[in-house]
Parts: sequence; C-alpha cells; structure tokens
Amino acid sequence: MTEFWKSGERHFCTFCKCWLAGNKISIDLHESGNHHKSMVKAKLETLRKANIEKERQEKQLSNTLGKMERAANESFRRDMASNSMIQSNNSPTSSDSNLPSKLKRPANQAVQVQCKKAKFVIKTPTPKIVYEPLTTPLEHETKHEEEEQQQQSRTQEDNDNETKFHEEQIKDLAEQIKNFEDNDNHEEQIRDLAEQIKNLEEEEEEVITTNHTDQEGIWYESKTDNQESFYWNDTTGESIWTPPPKYLSIKQQKEKGLKV
Repeated sequence: MTEFWKSGERHFCTFCKCWLAGNKISIDLHESGNHHKSMVKAKLETLRKANIEKERQEKQLSNTLGKMERAANESFRRDMASNSMIQSNNSPTSSDSNLPSKLKRPANQAVQVQCKKAKFVIKTPTPKIVYEPLTTPLEHETKHEEEEQQQQSRTQEDNDNETKFHEEQIKDLAEQIKNFEDNDNHEEQIRDLAEQIKNLEEEEEEVITTNHTDQEGIWYESKTDNQESFYWNDTTGESIWTPPPKYLSIKQQKEKGLKV
C-alpha cells in the first residue's frame, strides 16, 4: 500500500490575524494568552465606540427631522390662518355691507378699473456713434510693402558687411603668407594661415548661399499616394514634377530629423 502524508488542520484567529494548529490544545493555549486577550479587548472597545457613535448620529438625525416637522406644521397653520382672513376680507357681504345702496354692485358684475394715461414714456438715450479712422487698402498695402523693402535692405546690408569683413580677413591672411614665404622655416605657419583662408572662404560661400536660399526658398521632395515624386518650395508654395537643380531628398530630410 502506498504511503502518503496528510497535513493537519489549521485554525485562523480573526482577532490576532494569524494561523495556528487546528487542534483543541493549540487553540486553547492561544486563546488563553495575553496577546489574544488584549486583541479581543481592543476589538470589543472598537465595536462599543462604533455603536455609541451610530446611536449619537441616529439621535441627531431624529432631532433634526422633528424640528423640521414642527416648523412645517407651524408654517402650515400660519398660512391657513392668513388665507382664512384674506377670504373673509374679500367676501362680497363683508366688503359691500357698509356701503350705501347706490354704491353696492351685484356679485356677478365685474370690477371696472380706470387707469390714467401716462403723460410721457421714459426712453433710454441712443448710444453715441463713435467714428473710427479708416485705413484704405491701398495705404495698408503700401505700408506693408515699405516694411518688407526695409527688411530686405537691412538683411542685404548685413550680408554685404559680413562678406566684406571676410574678404578683408582673407586679404590680411594672404599678406601674412606672402611675408612668411619670403623667409624660411615658416611652413607650419603658412599651412595654418592657408587653412584659415579656406575656412573663411567656406563661411563666405555659406553666407551667399544662405542669402540666395532665403530669397528663393528651399525645395523638398515628397511622395504622392501613388508613390510618385514631386517637389515643393517652402517659400513660394510652388510644386512641380520635374526635379529642381538643388533640393532635399526624402533621405536627407530623415537624416536631418525633419518630418516627412
């Protein structure tokens, strides 16, 4: 016969939140301990406080409802008394009893009230008309064109000054190279000056290219839904099918981190 192991029963104490052996000796030993007794006492104290708080809230709610009911009854009695007084004052017997016989009116006759016509009617004054200076479209367009021309002239002047500065630097470096060539043992200085001249020429070319690009815009390559290539200009908004001389391909746009 195959032997197998069977675990004993376990008991969970809801007061101490712990597990112990399910036999009677272990349970009695645990319940007779000071920790279990203190936990039971704390649980009973919590329940007692909760019951007291619940009774207090119920009593407070009952008192509030009683006050509301008494106030409603008192208001109802006052309304009934005032309504009875109004009805007694408006009854035809009481209103017409003290009048002379000529002034008494039948009960089925309507009361006629004659109102005096007002002498005049007060009207609010009409708001004053505020005239605002008008600018003709021709003046506005002329002003806008003048601002654009001034901006272009300032940009052109800045670029010319920068180009002139680069040319002067290149000229000075060329004179220094010529002086070094007349003397010996200055090959390293000549190479450094030649490198500086090359960098200045590249900067000058970049300034000219940037100025030309700002005026004519940059061409970008895009794809249609049918995967056909077309090219568009970011300044003029023009789009063409034939590739321009210089443009940014889709690959170059992705390399620069542009959204394609």
